[in-house]
Amino acid sequence: MRLALAIAYIMIGLVQMSVIMSGLETVQNLPMTVAAPVALFVAYIPLAGTLAAIVSAVAAWNCSWLVAGLIFALPSVAIVAIGHLGALPAPQRLGGPVSRIPAVAMV
Repeated sequence: MRLALAIAYIMIGLVQMSVIMSGLETVQNLPMTVAAPVALFVAYIPLAGTLAAIVSAVAAWNCSWLVAGLIFALPSVAIVAIGHLGALPAPQRLGGPVSRIPAVAMV
């Protein structure tokens, strides 16, 4: 479970990095050699990366705010929710005997 969440976090960060690079190149007229390290740093800051990706998608890709918000906010929220569900304690068994009826083979 942790490996799947780590892979999802990396994938979302790469997508956010690409859109932030696009936004920096389009809006700020930065060369890619400058935009790439800045985008790499910003993309993996949890809330700032998501917000920067949303703003960059609106500015560089002409997305609507709603579409950009859905594309970049929902996966981040889902990963956080799944991560918190994994931290919940395991359900406790209700005491009592477990049924030990042998399975009968169908002949």
